[in-house]
Amino acid sequence: MKKLFLYLTILFGTSGFTACNYLDIVPDEREQEEDAFTSSLSAEQMLYSCYGYMPNPGDNTSTIDYFTGDEVLTCFNNIDGFAEGSWSINTQKTNDYYRNLYAGIRQCWLFLEHMDDYVGIEDKKENYKAQCHFLIGYFHMRLMMGWGPIILVDKVEDLTGGLDTEYKSRSTLADCVSFICEQFDKAIDSGALEDNYNDERTGLATKVIAQSMKAYTLMYYASPVFNGNAKLASQLVNPDGTALLSADYDEARWEEARKAYKEAIKTAHAVGHKLFDMDALTASSYIQNKYPDNEVIRVLRANMVTPVKNNPEEIWTYYFDEGDAGLQKRSMPFIQGKLYNGVAPTVNMLRRFYTQNGLPWDEDPQYKTLKEFAPVEIYSGANATNTITIGNNKVEIAKAFGDKGNKQNRYTSQMNLGREPRFYAWIAFQGGWYELDNGDGYEKTSYIDGATVLEQGSSLAAGRRLLTEFLKPGNCGKQTRNNNYSYTGYLNKKGVNPDNKADKTASTKKGYPFPMLRLANLYLSYAECAAECGKLGNDGDDVMNEPDGAKAYINAVRKRAGIPTVDESWGKIGVSVTKDKLVEIVRQERQIELYLECQNFWDMRRWLKGEVFQGPYKGLNPDGETIEEFSKETDMTLNTRNFTEKNYFFPFPSWDINNNTNCIQNPGY
Repeated sequence: MKKLFLYLTILFGTSGFTACNYLDIVPDEREQEEDAFTSSLSAEQMLYSCYGYMPNPGDNTSTIDYFTGDEVLTCFNNIDGFAEGSWSINTQKTNDYYRNLYAGIRQCWLFLEHMDDYVGIEDKKENYKAQCHFLIGYFHMRLMMGWGPIILVDKVEDLTGGLDTEYKSRSTLADCVSFICEQFDKAIDSGALEDNYNDERTGLATKVIAQSMKAYTLMYYASPVFNGNAKLASQLVNPDGTALLSADYDEARWEEARKAYKEAIKTAHAVGHKLFDMDALTASSYIQNKYPDNEVIRVLRANMVTPVKNNPEEIWTYYFDEGDAGLQKRSMPFIQGKLYNGVAPTVNMLRRFYTQNGLPWDEDPQYKTLKEFAPVEIYSGANATNTITIGNNKVEIAKAFGDKGNKQNRYTSQMNLGREPRFYAWIAFQGGWYELDNGDGYEKTSYIDGATVLEQGSSLAAGRRLLTEFLKPGNCGKQTRNNNYSYTGYLNKKGVNPDNKADKTASTKKGYPFPMLRLANLYLSYAECAAECGKLGNDGDDVMNEPDGAKAYINAVRKRAGIPTVDESWGKIGVSVTKDKLVEIVRQERQIELYLECQNFWDMRRWLKGEVFQGPYKGLNPDGETIEEFSKETDMTLNTRNFTEKNYFFPFPSWDINNNTNCIQNPGY
C-alpha cells in the first residue's frame, strides 16, 4: 500500500484526491500519447490514478459520510460534516463528490481504451482490466447511493461540450443496478483478481471485494429507500415519461442480494478471512498495551487498528495519513497543543449499545426501569474496585484515587454500568478508563489534568490507563475552552490505538489503514438479507459451514462481542424472534458493530430512518460542575441537523441541470 499511497501523493498531492474537471489527472494522455504508454511503470501509475478518485473513508475534513450521521458530535466545525438541511445544488462538498466520481469513471474508461498501447504489461493486463471494471462499477454504485438513478457512462465521453454532450437522461434504477453488477461481474469472471494483497498493492480489488460490492449494490436496491417507495417513484419520471423506479415492493431483490453475499462469504472463508480474535491479537504482537484487562474488550479495541497483514478479518482497507487533525488525536483526552478531546458519541449512539445481557436497554427487565443518567456511586473507599461481570469475565470500571482523587469521580451515570463489551471497548465515560500509554510504564496510574499529568503512585498498579473526567472542571471537561472538550460528556475510543502515547511531554499516534470492509460487515449484511427473506435459521453460530439462516451470522458477531446469542437473550424475556423482530435486531447490530465505519450515514437512508438525523442531538450537560448538574440529558445545539425528506438524496449540481434539460433534479431541490 505504501507504493500506492506514494503514487497518489505524487499525482494528487496530500490535501485530498480532488479534481476541478476530468482533465486534471494525467492530462497528457491525449496530447502526448507517444510518451504516455512507454513502460509498465506508467501503466501502474495510471491504475493508481484511477484509484485516486475513490472517496477517502477516514478523511474527516472532506468525506461525505464520516461524522455526518448521528453517531458523534464534535466541537470542531471543520470536521463535523455539514448541516444536512443546508444541501443545495451549489453545495461544494456534494458537488465535488459527484464530480470526482464521474472523473474516476472517465479515467478508468480512458485506461481501458489505451490498455493495448502500453508495453511490458502482458502479464498484468487482464488484472488491470479487471481493476478498471471493478472501479467503474464501484464509482457508479457510490453515485447511485447518493443520487438514486443516475446517468450511466459506458465509454470515454467527449468533454468539450460539458459533462454530457449527448444530453443523456438518468437511467432507470433497474438499468443502473444491472450496469453496475455487470461491471463487477466482468472483474469477478475475468479470473484475474487475486485472493489477497498483503504487500504494497494492499487496497486494490480482490475477488471477494468485487463480490461484496456487487452484493452491497443488490442490498441497496432491495432496501426500503428503493424497494416499494411509491412516493419517490411518482416523483422520479424523465421528461419522456419514463419512470425511473418501480413503486412496487419486490422481495426477490432481497433473495438475489442474499445469494450474492453468500458467494462473497464463501470466497472470503476460502482465502482465509475470519473474525479477529484473541488468537489473532496474540499472534500479531502488534498491540503492546495489556489494557483493557478483559480479553473480549481488548480484542474489540484492537480490531480496527490492527494492520491488515495481522488481521484476518479485514477484507478491504484504505491507507492515508490522518495527520494531527484525524480521528485519533481528536478522540484522545486533552493535552494542550497535543491532543484535542473532541469526538463525542451522542445519546442516540449510546442507547444502541446493548446491556451485558445482549438486549436493548429499554427491553432488558434488569435495566429498563432505571433512570439512564442518574448518578451512581461506583466505588467507595480508597483503592476500591468496581467491576461488572460478563459471563465469567470481570470488567473493571474504575478505581478511586484516595485523597488525591476528585470525589466527583466516585460517581458515574447509571447508563455506564452493566453494558456490553463493545461499549467499554469504544466509549470513554465519566469515571472510566481510557487505555493509552501515559509514559509511566505499567506500575503507575496517571490521569490528565489540563496540561499536567498527575502521578498517583504505584500502589494502584494500573498503568497505561487514564481516568476520564467529563464534568466541566475535569480533564476531558469543557473547563474554560470553547473547543477541545467532549461536547456530550462521552469520548470516542474506537479507532484509537491503545499504544498511542499521551503524557505531558509527548503525544503520538500509530497509523493504520482504514477498514472499508470487514468480515463482520459481510456477516451482518448477509443476516439482514436473509432475515428480510424470512430465512431466520437456528440459533447456532457456525458460519464456517455457511448456513442459510440469518441467526448464525448475527450470533458469530455477538459471540465475538461477548454477549449471548439472539435466542438466548430474547428467549429469557419471553420474546419470540419473528421475521420483523430479527430485521430490527440485525439493524441494531449493524449500528453497534459498524459504529464510526461510514455505515450509519447510508444505512439510515436506505432504511428510510433518516428522522434520526433530525437535530438537536442529545448528550449530557457539558457545563455541569457537579455530578448532579452533569448527569442531565441535554440538547446539543452545536451543528444542529435539519434533516427533511429531500435529504435522502443529494441534489444534482446546478451545471448538470442547467446544461442538460433531460436530467431531472431530485425532489425538493
